[in-house]
Amino acid sequence: ASCSAARSAGVRLCFGNILARIPSSYIMETVSSKVVDASADGFHSYDPGELKAFIEFINDSLKNDPDVSQHIPLKSEVDLATGSQDGVLLCKLINAVSRGTIDERAINKQRPLNVYKMDENLKLAINAAAAIGCRIVNISASSIRDGKLHLIMGLIWQVMRIYLLERVNIKSNPGIILLAEEGESAKDIMQLSAEKILVRWLRYELRKAGQEPKIKEINSEMKDLMVFSHVVSQLDKHFDKSVIEQDSVEKRAKALIESSERLKLKSFITEESLMEGNSKIYLMFTSQLFNCKDNGLELPEEKKIEVQKATITEESNAVGTKEERTFQLWINSLGLDGVYVNSFYPDLKDGLTILKLMNYVWPGSVVEGKYEKKPGSNKYKQIGNGNYAIAVGKDVKIRTAGLTGAGLADSNPTQVLGLLWQIMRANYLQIIGGKSEEELIAWANSVANYSPPIKNFKDPGFRNSKFLISLMSKLDPDIVDWGFVTQGEKDDEVELNAKYCINIARKLGAKIFITWEDIKDINSKMLTVFLAAIKDLFNNKPELEKAVMKKAEEEKAAPVSEEPKPGEAKAEEPKSEAAKTEETSNPQEKAGKSQGEKAGECEYSCLTACEFIFDPAYNSIGIEAVSYT
Repeated sequence: ASCSAARSAGVRLCFGNILARIPSSYIMETVSSKVVDASADGFHSYDPGELKAFIEFINDSLKNDPDVSQHIPLKSEVDLATGSQDGVLLCKLINAVSRGTIDERAINKQRPLNVYKMDENLKLAINAAAAIGCRIVNISASSIRDGKLHLIMGLIWQVMRIYLLERVNIKSNPGIILLAEEGESAKDIMQLSAEKILVRWLRYELRKAGQEPKIKEINSEMKDLMVFSHVVSQLDKHFDKSVIEQDSVEKRAKALIESSERLKLKSFITEESLMEGNSKIYLMFTSQLFNCKDNGLELPEEKKIEVQKATITEESNAVGTKEERTFQLWINSLGLDGVYVNSFYPDLKDGLTILKLMNYVWPGSVVEGKYEKKPGSNKYKQIGNGNYAIAVGKDVKIRTAGLTGAGLADSNPTQVLGLLWQIMRANYLQIIGGKSEEELIAWANSVANYSPPIKNFKDPGFRNSKFLISLMSKLDPDIVDWGFVTQGEKDDEVELNAKYCINIARKLGAKIFITWEDIKDINSKMLTVFLAAIKDLFNNKPELEKAVMKKAEEEKAAPVSEEPKPGEAKAEEPKSEAAKTEETSNPQEKAGKSQGEKAGECEYSCLTACEFIFDPAYNSIGIEAVSYT
């Protein structure tokens, strides 16, 4: 008891001094109606309406979750920054938006959490967000833990955007077929991005209101609120149309908020925020209007058959659709300048994105002047870019057999997906030093030291995930709770293990887009990428990798002791020098444990505190070691 008290006092002293020297990233003030976040990389301002909308969205999404009850309801930007620090709130928010994305078993919830456990949660949240389609740029675990509000809000907006646009598709809203322009089919509409569908819907409602639809995108130019006023007048029969004629944005904003209440929209948006000209607020408001009970898109009987045929065709191509999503997420995760894939095939058919990908993976392979920079909808220019992409592929020695420029421009799934796999495969194998699949398997077996070993990427041993979990445990033994790992024999056990396995990888920092079904079905392509991502984590810790492989070799070389015969005592194994040292070191701690001291009785030790302060990876505050010797 006295030892625990002494440790607690030491921890209070150490962390008390840290709190007294909090980084400037927590300094937040209100200046000229803008919220200002002062951080090491400068000042970042936000519209108060945007902040309020984010906070209200989080409060509404997590109001009944006991794991974040100490933070909810959030009331200010400081609450948002501090509530996000340990990663639990962000993990929970992602699951509220996309159910089941994060395996709850993988979240570190038992507070207080040390900095390492916080970082595990934050890595899990960041990589899970990327896996549902968020574009993660310059956001790291340390930046969120340090309270950089502009980055936290950037991540939350990406997650919120997924929620807002989730139902803006022809499957959830078949009436979207009514937005087709002349000559377009249901298939064409299905390839539009959610934002383009919303713009078309606004134009459709404006025509119904007798207005000329000039709007081309949702942006700050809608600040006079005339577009919203005309659209809402079609959705709410009690809307005060007199505000359209009046020269008062304030009255329009008030009328719109009153209508939103009658339409039972979620109250993330205020009159003030509508008048600020914030494009994010306008996207929120448009999506809420679109998703209301009666959005004006009532589907006639004759159109229902066309929509059913289109959706049946999409569902019958489920494997292709899953691969398309994987490649789309991977491309967007790279953060290439001017590249973001909203609609898979339409955004790839001109060849520019594919050429940018190839130049990213093989720098200098794409030569200026040999392709069309602005092919637009010109089919011949698109085919020319496709032919050049194939030529580049031959130069860098990837498989191009069966590919044609016309096939790529026509969005032939087999050709587009085949080329993208070659590029993605090369990228991941480059990351790990140019190893082949065979070398990758040999490496994984030597590190995992798992029996039976894996033979290739079609080995049934992948199916129960235990080989992959064992491999990742070598990076950090504490990251895996083996109590959650099942035998993996029944289908439900296979699913549980696969989901836990993927979340462990994300906690370690791997950016992966594999699904649990990929592991169950032994998808050799996705397993190659998964294993390469894990190898990359080991590459960042070369000394650990050497130590793990050395230990594995020693265990293989060690003689197997014979089992004792019945009635005989098992011979005691000779002790290593390390074990002898451990036996004789720190006798007080050994004695304490033998008397039943529980592992969780003392949440932190002085050693933990000092590791936190003096580890270069975390010591951004600059405390000198001599102060706490």
